[in-house]
Amino acid sequence: MEPSYNRVVHLRTLGGAALVGSSFSRPKPLLLLAYLALEGAKSRRFVSELFWGEAARPMNSLRVALSQLRHGAPGALIEEEQRLRCVVPCDALQILQALEAGDVVTAAGNYHGPFLEGFDLSYANASGAAVELEEWVFATREYLAERLRSGLIGLAEAEAALSDFASVARGAQVALTLAGAPPLEPLELERLHRLLVAAGSDRALELERSAHEYGLVLDSNREAARAKLAPDATSRPSAPNNLPFPLTEFVGRDPEQLELTRLLDDPGTRLVTLTGLGGVGKSRLALQLAHSKSRDGSFPDGVYFVALESLTDAALVPAAVGALLPGQPKSLEELAELLREKSVLLVVDNCEHLPGIDRMAATLLAKCRYLKLLATSRDRLLLPAEQLFPLEGLAGVETGGERSEDAQVARMAPPRAASLPESHRQNAPHQDAIRLFVQQGKRARPQFEPSSEEIAHVRVICRLVHGFPLGIELAAARLRLMSTEEIAREMEVGLDFLEGASGAIAKRHGGMRSTFEHSWRLLEPPEQVVLRKLSIFTGGFSREAASRVVGATIPLLATLVDKSLLRTTELGRFDRHPLIHQYTAEKLAEHPAELAEARDAHARWFVALAEEADAHSSGEAQGVWLERLQSEQYNLRAALEWTLAHEVEHHRSMLGLRLAVALYRFWYYRSHLAEGRHWLRLAIERSESLGSESLGSESLGEEAIPLRSKALHAAGVLADEQGDVQAASELFEARLTLARELGDVFGQAATLNSLGVVALAKREYSRARDYLEQSLELRERLGRKELLDTPRVNLGLVALAQEDYPRAQSEFEYSLALSREFGSDMGCAIALTNLGAVWVDREMPESAQKALAEASELYRSLGNKDGLGHCLDGFAAVATLQGRHEFGARLAGAAASLLESIGAASGAVDKTRVERRLAAAREALGTQGFEASWRKGYEQGYEELLNEALGAREYRGPQV
Repeated sequence: MEPSYNRVVHLRTLGGAALVGSSFSRPKPLLLLAYLALEGAKSRRFVSELFWGEAARPMNSLRVALSQLRHGAPGALIEEEQRLRCVVPCDALQILQALEAGDVVTAAGNYHGPFLEGFDLSYANASGAAVELEEWVFATREYLAERLRSGLIGLAEAEAALSDFASVARGAQVALTLAGAPPLEPLELERLHRLLVAAGSDRALELERSAHEYGLVLDSNREAARAKLAPDATSRPSAPNNLPFPLTEFVGRDPEQLELTRLLDDPGTRLVTLTGLGGVGKSRLALQLAHSKSRDGSFPDGVYFVALESLTDAALVPAAVGALLPGQPKSLEELAELLREKSVLLVVDNCEHLPGIDRMAATLLAKCRYLKLLATSRDRLLLPAEQLFPLEGLAGVETGGERSEDAQVARMAPPRAASLPESHRQNAPHQDAIRLFVQQGKRARPQFEPSSEEIAHVRVICRLVHGFPLGIELAAARLRLMSTEEIAREMEVGLDFLEGASGAIAKRHGGMRSTFEHSWRLLEPPEQVVLRKLSIFTGGFSREAASRVVGATIPLLATLVDKSLLRTTELGRFDRHPLIHQYTAEKLAEHPAELAEARDAHARWFVALAEEADAHSSGEAQGVWLERLQSEQYNLRAALEWTLAHEVEHHRSMLGLRLAVALYRFWYYRSHLAEGRHWLRLAIERSESLGSESLGSESLGEEAIPLRSKALHAAGVLADEQGDVQAASELFEARLTLARELGDVFGQAATLNSLGVVALAKREYSRARDYLEQSLELRERLGRKELLDTPRVNLGLVALAQEDYPRAQSEFEYSLALSREFGSDMGCAIALTNLGAVWVDREMPESAQKALAEASELYRSLGNKDGLGHCLDGFAAVATLQGRHEFGARLAGAAASLLESIGAASGAVDKTRVERRLAAAREALGTQGFEASWRKGYEQGYEELLNEALGAREYRGPQV
């Protein structure tokens, strides 16, 4: 347990630096606390070298600072063997967490100024802090403010969509004046200006002055801003150009072409940089766009394509460009003079390997007011005028990241399908990746006309390379020697299969692995280490997790995003192209010790996250924590696999046991019953393999036995939910024996309650009541009122089963009151579901409807399908009471389908009573009519029927 000190003291880093609630004010230790709060626990040696790297004895300097903290701020920092960890709340970290949760309002309310504003870094550096520390402060300052400003602009745009322009004005003005933020990028400047104009704010004039410095012209028309009208394209004469004609038809990229055309038509856009890995199609898309702009006459003085890949010195670029133009200027000055008044588009291809290309571009843009640049690069050019345009795989296949095909398809215009045989065109809308494979396949095998079966194989191939054009082309080249089925099967083995597939393609890209190797070699060693360690995350990761697990600092993550090796999601999480993930995982595997260390750190982080979530499993923050665990499901599974594998070391088995126990309520609430049982079974088996089950076993240790006890109980609960009464009973009996050995009163109380539930399922009512009353007595002895609701609600179920309705109602209402008092949404939902059963049995449909409606919305907010299935059973009974027999039969079918889909038993509302109520529907509809309606509900799905039962056309709350 953390010291009580931490409940009052917190670290303020925004608008200054102070340990609020304490008189401690030494700058260097405060900076140390801020660093550890944001970047996570670090080793003593790392900290000493970072903070006192130039001191004669860095470790001695660290010891002095730690001594000062122990005496002046006790409990602010925990020393864990060789690692140091800040444990006081930090305002900057809280803002980042709010932004990652999508809560921009809270983040903005807690932002009190720039990060470490006014902090005397020269004093902090007096004892030899590294230059990197000062860079970290300024990078973090900009990162925090930039993240918040981006969130504010997005929030204001959402409010504009609702025509709430008063809120738009407030939010946009806060974004405009946000202290500590870096200068606005041109696109953000344009977005913010549009918001201010739409809201009628005079502050738009400030941005117009800034835009003038960039050479941008912004539209100040309010109606145009509100409508967000795109500039009309006008037909002009074709421009002079040097554009090479591609040998094959350009495939797909319709949404990208539309957006890039809009950007280049916008007077405010001077430089667009297409970023992404080599082979993703940057050059081909840029060339396609250049042809389009040449044809429509947007640039009357010319559209020119400049390939830089063969150049080794940026000083050669002006001559390379000048060779394409009249007069053939040789120097940068001559080139700028020639283009000064010219309306020209320069497409500059492959910029990343030429240091100094950014300064050259900046000079040209500054001196040539009508010039526009379209650049392709694996890295951004870091110019104020730059508009980034990240490029990923082709649409039409599941990309495996946090984007969905549906989201991409929804914003696409239907592409041509001429490359596919007529028989497949109607089934291949939006399949750009497949079209590209067929096109390239015909080059390898001219007679290639894919059958339906071959199209299925092609779809697999495209999915395996995640729509990556280079991967598709390399795979299609294999058609010379192999079938589509063989290609798909071989590609599942790994990237090496595609090496050397096509000499022509390899000449440009050197194969898939070569493209990654090139990007890899451009990284600094610390960047390589962090990027390969990040491969242990699956399904994306948060900034905090990256910091705590692999030591990824904010500036380093920003650099990897800039280099197109990471990408950020709308929720502020990080992800990467799946092929990058595969490649970096291979790099990590080359360092076995580093891999084991990273996976251990990954497991420890997610154990801590799950245990914190479990601590909030019954409070007001329950839903937030369930969502957080849901977003980390892939990482949680990876951690479980690592810690519960065969013959793992003792400490890893302990981590797996802790993780499985901590996740049990998540699996229960979110109805992941089969998965939860699987992991808990493995955890229990590993706990057995650690040594003897006896209490005195040294190999199990003091911590393992209580954890094993909890795992037995958790597995029993999930088994009971699935209707596996025998397994549940055995697990609960084993847990009760162990809890008594341990003297664990709460464990005994919980297990007696569960044994009561099992006895109730067996209709052993007297035995059930005996177990439940023992549980209640033990809980009362513990003096924890919040624990009384569970046995009370189960005593109510015993009374309900025996048709003692007054007692059942009394117990359920008592449990409901307790759950409301202590903020347990799940407890409320269970009590309300069972109150609905009382009202059904007492033939009071209106009261039952009201209770079940509230319960179902609570279950929905929690994502609990099991509870929703029980509510549907209750609504079916209500409908039958009301004479709505056909609807009742459909609801019963939907309930069965939903419970079956999650492997849950039909049971919280006694199925016998439900069937008794549905007997009236069977009689009214006839056996065939009832079964037809039941089957219709079973196939229709629960969501629509539940909305109908709730009397609402559309439910706008959280969805399961």
